[in-house]
Amino acid sequence: MKKIALIRENLCDFGGCERVCVTLSNELTRFYDVYLINLYRNKSAYDISKKVKCVYLRNNKLRLRYSLVQDIKNLRNYLLENHIKVVLIVGGTAALQTILATRGLNIRVVFCQHNPIVVDLRFKNSKEKIYRFILNKMIKIFPDRIIVLTKKKI
Repeated sequence: MKKIALIRENLCDFGGCERVCVTLSNELTRFYDVYLINLYRNKSAYDISKKVKCVYLRNNKLRLRYSLVQDIKNLRNYLLENHIKVVLIVGGTAALQTILATRGLNIRVVFCQHNPIVVDLRFKNSKEKIYRFILNKMIKIFPDRIIVLTKKKI
């Protein structure tokens, strides 16, 4: 059976991306082996089917600057060891790690976004603006497919 991984930073919030991620995971188990990968250990706000294999790359939440390299290594190794063929990034929180971890691998990457893919200029911190700018460029270029909620271009 084909193996699919859905990747999200965490599932502990009662948000739209978290709900979509869990619902997709539960439904896709009818056709695929589904792996739900979280960047750190947390309890899902929504019920996850026992058929879904939940994976945590680390035990606690860390700032990106401390966890980025290790997350990329752990995610890449996990995807290779488990022969994952398709990765769905649900929301932008784990996009950077996933895009970098799958570079050069024969894995299809699908980015599912629920917000406009633009730089959010509300952030006052210049480091945050630079990070958002780089991430938005990567999201537009590297995934094999992008799924958005509307047809309208921004």
